[in-house]
Amino acid sequence: MTDITVYKPAGLTFVSIDGTPPVIPPVANTYYVSFSTGLDTNPGTLALPWKTLNKVYLARATFTPGTQVLLKCGDVWKETFNLINHAGTTAGQIVYGSYGTGALPLIDAEKIRNSGIYINNASYLTIKDIKVINAKYDGVYIVTASGGDIVGIKVQKVVSEAAGRYGFFIESSPGLRWVENIEYRDCFAHMTGVGGLGLWSTGFYAYRVTDRAAGVHYYNCKSTY
Repeated sequence: MTDITVYKPAGLTFVSIDGTPPVIPPVANTYYVSFSTGLDTNPGTLALPWKTLNKVYLARATFTPGTQVLLKCGDVWKETFNLINHAGTTAGQIVYGSYGTGALPLIDAEKIRNSGIYINNASYLTIKDIKVINAKYDGVYIVTASGGDIVGIKVQKVVSEAAGRYGFFIESSPGLRWVENIEYRDCFAHMTGVGGLGLWSTGFYAYRVTDRAAGVHYYNCKSTY
């Protein structure tokens, strides 16, 4: 007689044959962040969102492949969005995006923080539908400054405005650390170089990046002044 056991974690159903527990994949959650209505002591649900980007940073170790972290449209954060030391997978990107209606979620570096979005030692992330302004140096900065290679980052429909050096800057350390399969799509840089901190200020800049087959790619991106 076959022994069949049914497991139902988080509303999902898994069947065990002959008493052997099934391998249950981690559940991907969606977290909401609203500076105007949230609290960092909240659970991060739509009804009870988190408040700060620092809370997202502190919670990152719990994010499983497929997790979404959504910032509320129309809200403003005056801090850096640090996306450091975590990763999704090729089949399950961790997504940072937006929810609601109105203006894109806005990250204001106030000309005192180096970057609006900072990505280091992270892979298989998607960042989309966010606006960053007033970075002292770079609006969106991807760098292999520590840890391993950076692979599979997608930056989509992100706006960088009034960065002091580069709107979107990516760099690696060839022979030590690499960037691979990085995609910028439908991104927009405006008023780059405000503050005069970059001798060759430009909207999009890649420095010392890999020449591997799937390096850095730009699709329908533009820069204006």
